[in-house]
Amino acid sequence: MPSRSQTEIVGWLGLSDLAGLFSRKFVVGFFIPVFFASLAWAQLVDSRTMPGVYRDASKGTQILVLGGFAVLVGYLLSGVHYSAVRFLEGYWLQAPSIPPPPDLAITKAGRTFVRTRSRMTAPLVNARYRLGDRMRQRWVREFRWLSELDRAPEVSPQRTAASRRLNSEFPAQEANLLPTRFGNVIRSFETYPRQRYSLDGIAAWPRIATLLSDGERTELEDATTDLAFWLNWLLSVTVSGVALFAERLWHRPGGVFATIGVELAVIAATTLLATWMYRQSISAAARWGQPVRAGFDMHRLGLYETLGLRAPLTQEQEQENARAIGRLVAFGERLPDQTRVAAGSSDEHEKIPGPGPATSN
Repeated sequence: MPSRSQTEIVGWLGLSDLAGLFSRKFVVGFFIPVFFASLAWAQLVDSRTMPGVYRDASKGTQILVLGGFAVLVGYLLSGVHYSAVRFLEGYWLQAPSIPPPPDLAITKAGRTFVRTRSRMTAPLVNARYRLGDRMRQRWVREFRWLSELDRAPEVSPQRTAASRRLNSEFPAQEANLLPTRFGNVIRSFETYPRQRYSLDGIAAWPRIATLLSDGERTELEDATTDLAFWLNWLLSVTVSGVALFAERLWHRPGGVFATIGVELAVIAATTLLATWMYRQSISAAARWGQPVRAGFDMHRLGLYETLGLRAPLTQEQEQENARAIGRLVAFGERLPDQTRVAAGSSDEHEKIPGPGPATSN
């Protein structure tokens, strides 16, 4: 029979709280990749690498230790999930759109010094940006080639395939291309509402998400869980491979040739698995884009209504609404009067006279 303190703990947490801590997305997307990668790593390394407490424990206890480790690392990964996605998109390979401020002068004991940190790291930063530019040029060439096929006057299987790839794997404009294929797939559905409706997708999405039905939220949750699963497998396999490579150098499995053979096998296996999982992450990102696109298609009119905007009757009116929402979210500007529904008007499409739309930055 549980003690009073145990009963209080269970009552304080509650089953719903436990379900929230170990949701399907966490278990499938974060816990499982870390747990099985850790389990495989523990079986492959030399027993001397593991702590004595772990080696002397029973198999069941070892599994519990690895499970606790996987829970901890899983929650750490969930905290940096957004940063990991941005990293794979290749944003870190692009120069910032706003240049950094100039070096600041420091006066000390009547002498003036200039911070040299940026100068010391400038070669590495410039090399990173050059690498990102070369990677991006590969997708620029493919984007232009597909665009040329898409503009062909005659209908053909090549034109159809090019059009589908442009829609699902590339952003709407060449200027929005990123250095990685993973990033361009995500950019394709991020820029989709702007291309179709002149609506800033990134700015409007949190508001569109509040209008989704339960079924749509479930579909979106499944897609993001799928992405987290493959992304965390990629991270787990890469880190485990590097750690296993270092461990095999520390505890050599044999002579020089045996060690070289084992290390080459570790490199080959890690590379093959990481490459396959990266491609699965790209496919998962494309599936993530499907419910996002559908959300804008189905609920953008509801967003206009919720914000008190007129129901657009023409494409020009919808573009005006979309631009007004974009400026509201991005720059904090008020919605223009001519985009609002007239208060107390019997005609839901009647506009209140007012100044024209704000000029763009």
